[in-house]
Amino acid sequence: MRFSNRHGNVFLVEGDEEEVASLFARYSRSPLGLREQYAAMAHEAGAEPPSFADCDDTIAARLADEMKRRAARLHEKYVVGYGHGSVAEHAVVHLGVERCSIVAAKAIEERRLGLAYTEKSTRYVKFDEGSMLLDGAVPEAASAEYAESCRRLMRSYLRLAASVESRLASDFPGVPDGARRAKALDLLRGLLPASTLTNVGVTGNARAVAHAVRVMRGSPLPEVRSVADAIHRESSVSVPTLLRRSERDGHTAEAAARVFEAVSRLSLDGLSSVASAAFLRSISGSRSEAGVQAGLVPQHSVRLLRAIGLSHCDVASNIIAWTSGRLPPELADGPAPFSHADSAKIIDAYLGGRPERGRVGRALEGSSTSWEITCDYGAWRDLQRHRVVSATTPRLDATLGFWRSPSLEHFGVAAEFDDEVDRAGRLARSIAQDDPDAAQYATPMAYRVRYRLDLNLRELFHLVELRSARGGHESYRWIAQQMGTVVCNLCPWLSGHLRVDREHYDFARQG
Repeated sequence: MRFSNRHGNVFLVEGDEEEVASLFARYSRSPLGLREQYAAMAHEAGAEPPSFADCDDTIAARLADEMKRRAARLHEKYVVGYGHGSVAEHAVVHLGVERCSIVAAKAIEERRLGLAYTEKSTRYVKFDEGSMLLDGAVPEAASAEYAESCRRLMRSYLRLAASVESRLASDFPGVPDGARRAKALDLLRGLLPASTLTNVGVTGNARAVAHAVRVMRGSPLPEVRSVADAIHRESSVSVPTLLRRSERDGHTAEAAARVFEAVSRLSLDGLSSVASAAFLRSISGSRSEAGVQAGLVPQHSVRLLRAIGLSHCDVASNIIAWTSGRLPPELADGPAPFSHADSAKIIDAYLGGRPERGRVGRALEGSSTSWEITCDYGAWRDLQRHRVVSATTPRLDATLGFWRSPSLEHFGVAAEFDDEVDRAGRLARSIAQDDPDAAQYATPMAYRVRYRLDLNLRELFHLVELRSARGGHESYRWIAQQMGTVVCNLCPWLSGHLRVDREHYDFARQG
């Protein structure tokens, strides 16, 4: 087992995966840090203590350096150059983040995909007066009062915990001490201030770590930014190239200021009533009998406006009032949500200024879309892989016809392509009469499948922009383009923000 430093509160953990997992599991029930835990375990087993030294300059080490250089070149080309972020998901790091506040811990754990967490438990660990972030947590003018409040809360927590535990021992003498202590701490957990210091074990792929660092570096909290920098620094010991794209996510960090500015420019006189009709209606398109169809999902821009308001309620509380019917007294005569023009201004403020490859905000996750897509099996394999989607898995057969690129006609091989695919399709249909599952092996990927895709607007942005880009296969590029057209026609307030690449490229990628 190896640790990247001896004394830092953020450090890299390397070793056998099962050993690392078992070590992290002890976080929730031990007041010790990972290094202290491992040292104690090694001592008990009569083994060597954890290693902090660099590797010896042996032939094996030199070979490892060469492999690292080759990997770096590959990642520079495909991850940094082409944006193939999924490659970074094959590189995993284990981090111990110790003595960070519960506030910072929640900022780390907000990342939902690609990261796993184990945090110190408030049930099995009794915190003490040294377990609080006091310096630098609040403005200087309030620091003394804040520190005293935290100390008072902790003293009450410890005193009452002892009292409750004693009473539980009297009432339940047959219950083990550990269970009674856990019960007492559970009951009193509400006393712990959010400044309480905790430990978090983090295991994640490099792509998710880079995303977490980007978002956390945009936090208004110095502690969170400091932890983000430490996570980046220590993770870079293991995966330096894959963390290249970890710059601050200013777009997300500055969303509140943009929304505040947009709302402040609106006047109450500009408000007018709007209808609350469904914003997604049934619509279909076709290309050689392939189709993209949006489902009937009742939504409206008001839902997005309300989500924006809830995301930034400290600066945009009027959005919540206006979109929920709780209007100011001067507007109490009747419902008066934002006009279409005013709605567009707020949505533009929230979505505007997004950098290349930047993600739109989470407010769009409250609006769901449903699609029925008919496409070739190859395109389905690419679209189905998206993380935040719910996609049915169709059984491949040869009943819906097949798709081929019109470009094959230019090269004079279209007829032969069609013949071969059709021949294989006949065989697949024959096999399917007895064993439809096994028939899939005989079916070319050119054959179409029909499936349902459910995703929110935030993931739709990601899918459409990624899959319509130049590097995409023309089959699913067309599908992404059609999805973009449908959404922008039905939700015109998104048309200026959804980046759909509709250009034709002879080559998906050059070089």
